[in-house]
Amino acid sequence: MKKSILVVVSLLSIGSFAYGSAIVSTPMVSGSSMVRPMQSGISSGSSIMRNTFNTKSNIQGAYNSVDIYKQFLEDKGNIDYAADAFRESLSAGRYRQAVNILTEYYISSNGSRAALSYENISYLNSVQSSLEEEINSSTANADIYALMGSIILIKGDRDGAISYIAKAKDLSPAKYTSLLGKMYYINGDTTKAFELLNEQVQKFPSDYEALYYRAKILVKQGNIKEVEKDCRQLLMMNKYTTEVTALLFRILDQQNASDEVIINTLLPKNRGISVEKGYDILISKMIKIREYDVAGKMIQNSENYNPENVDLYLTAAEGYAENGDYQMAKNYLEKSKRLLDSEEDISRYNLVAAGFSGERLKGARDLALSGKYDDAIKIYEKSKNPDSVETLLGLANSYAGMGDNTKALSYLNRAMTMYPENAEVYYSFAKYFSDNNDIETARKYINNALRLEPNNKKIIQLSKKLKGQKIDDLFDEAFSAFDTQNYEETLSILNKIIKIEPENYTAYYYKGLTYGNMNNYGAAINEFMRAKNLNPQFIFVNYLLAIAYDNLGETQEAKKYYNLYLSSEHNITNENAEYVNYAKARVQKL
Repeated sequence: MKKSILVVVSLLSIGSFAYGSAIVSTPMVSGSSMVRPMQSGISSGSSIMRNTFNTKSNIQGAYNSVDIYKQFLEDKGNIDYAADAFRESLSAGRYRQAVNILTEYYISSNGSRAALSYENISYLNSVQSSLEEEINSSTANADIYALMGSIILIKGDRDGAISYIAKAKDLSPAKYTSLLGKMYYINGDTTKAFELLNEQVQKFPSDYEALYYRAKILVKQGNIKEVEKDCRQLLMMNKYTTEVTALLFRILDQQNASDEVIINTLLPKNRGISVEKGYDILISKMIKIREYDVAGKMIQNSENYNPENVDLYLTAAEGYAENGDYQMAKNYLEKSKRLLDSEEDISRYNLVAAGFSGERLKGARDLALSGKYDDAIKIYEKSKNPDSVETLLGLANSYAGMGDNTKALSYLNRAMTMYPENAEVYYSFAKYFSDNNDIETARKYINNALRLEPNNKKIIQLSKKLKGQKIDDLFDEAFSAFDTQNYEETLSILNKIIKIEPENYTAYYYKGLTYGNMNNYGAAINEFMRAKNLNPQFIFVNYLLAIAYDNLGETQEAKKYYNLYLSSEHNITNENAEYVNYAKARVQKL
């Protein structure tokens, strides 16, 4: 991809999406001076994205990333959720969120790099290279340094991470002081951490991150009164507060607070909820984040309140089984057995009990996920049911992980022969071909998997990823055609993208730019309007519309859109000064 196109790709991720080529270059109909062409470089991020980031098809990430970010918050130790949320956050221009994802994953995984796959390591390396280019070119801003720091951290260099995030803090204290405090906390320097976090809380009392980590340090200092105060404030915020819940429970438990006080305090937005139901909710949350000591104490409290709460025991059994602690799950399942008195409870009981048969295979899956493919294969080969779909796919995935594609395909084909209508088989085929960069074949298999299980989240997620990769390839083709001024071919390719993803406003945006370069400003306006309707928050399109109307000599419409562009606070930045000043100048002349 040529350099001019790289500039285009880099700008896609920033938020205002300026194209590096001119949409207009002809004199105004009204006889005024020539309208200046648009140039690259508007918006807050320089060119950190380059072509290493998957930004083209994910330009709507600001709207699509919500679900995956919530999934990450629910399981911060899951590298798949972390990697996907990080990519989506970058695509959406949410750099602070992207930084937080890596630091929170690092904390939740206890700094383990073993869980990072080759694909994820390669991805982070490519991102790091792009960031280094920005830093070396002296164009880096606070976000660049913070992103670099988070990647350095995930690779295990805490001191190096701190040095980069300290630079981010110097450039943007309000945005990165709390992060730097958290970094010092991670590195064991609680004195420096507390100083920074306390400074941030004084200036910004509602800074969730600063409050939370300050509370953790206050616990170590023994200042329980202040900890409780911070925790109560945190729980009243509209944030993810499970960790805070565990912290405050320990304090309330030490104070011998009543069950009613505990429930009302830890679930402030569920006033009036019963103690039984409250503990069911809290226990499930605590087990999910592996706060086993807190979960165990809560179970004891709930048992004292009601020793025959079948929901309590089933909730505990489900939670421990989900986390792979089958012995604890069996203990609580046994307690629930004598209390089963409804079809719903019996169904829950049977579902958890059935899961124990997969205990051995789960161990093999865990080994494969951690990269210990040889050990996983040994367990799969000793399976009591060697021709089960779980065993065949486990062997296929393990051999694929080892790079033995011949054996991987052998087991996949065997699974397909025996289970031709199993969605998991089609999913595994799709994953295999995706990992081997055969996107077209992978899409065929994932479409079959969707046909069989249209609501399967895992299948849906891979389908979206494959669709995005296909669209990425088409965008690359479109950029190449545009770069050689083959505009008809550019439009044809963009229409293919729209056929796959009718609401991809980026494709309409580029159609507008292409028509503009063909001097067909009426068609350009139509495409820009479609982009604007699909994404009303796409502020820069108002500037493009103004330019196009300006070239048509429609002064009232041009003035209208110049003013719309100028009315947005989004544009009050140094990077956008050139566009803002030009728009102001045109408004005065029109």
